[in-house]
Amino acid sequence: MGVDIAWAPFEYISENGSYEGLAAEYIREVEKLLGIRMKIADKLSWDQTVQGVKDRTLDMFSCVTPTPEREKYARFTQTYLSFPMVIVTGNEVTYLQGIDDLHGKPVAVVKGYASEEMLQRNHPELKLKAAKNIEEALMWVSKGEVFAYVGNVASTGYYLKKLGLTNIKVAGQTPYRFELAMAARSDWPELTAILQKALNAIPQKRKDEIYNQWIRFRFEQ
Repeated sequence: MGVDIAWAPFEYISENGSYEGLAAEYIREVEKLLGIRMKIADKLSWDQTVQGVKDRTLDMFSCVTPTPEREKYARFTQTYLSFPMVIVTGNEVTYLQGIDDLHGKPVAVVKGYASEEMLQRNHPELKLKAAKNIEEALMWVSKGEVFAYVGNVASTGYYLKKLGLTNIKVAGQTPYRFELAMAARSDWPELTAILQKALNAIPQKRKDEIYNQWIRFRFEQ
């Protein structure tokens, strides 16, 4: 199973080497329901993980946004997590109406994330700069090396708190969301169907417990 090793609160590898986060909790429920164990590829960058599913050296994603490019080599379950994609800037920037306000300005995204693919496809006029992870992207904003970062509101909030950055903020929203699903390599369609049945069998009470355990903020318009 391919995972993102540095994408809290969705999934990450902790300092003691354990797999943690929202997606990790869902995977543990799936493992219990199916009576199987996932072998986690916990030493790969996200780019290497994506390539691994393409090359069939990895069999599935635990938590990933469906995109046209990814649908060429993977089959997705229904969405099981969904969060807005937001714009992060320095505190001196007032409210942004949306992506049009980013035209002509350097904008950070994380290399290989769905946000990079969406913006490249739908907004080719943007000057995108690809960071290796969220922490690097946020530091670029903090240091003024880019005007903004576009990413998931939940992971953005987590890393803003972790890094203790007080000079940047969420300044606007995009029309996009991270609709997160599990996915299996496209030549194993049966695995996607099995994963979907397991996700459907997780009680809503347990889903609420997982959400409340990992999401500790309120998102206001």
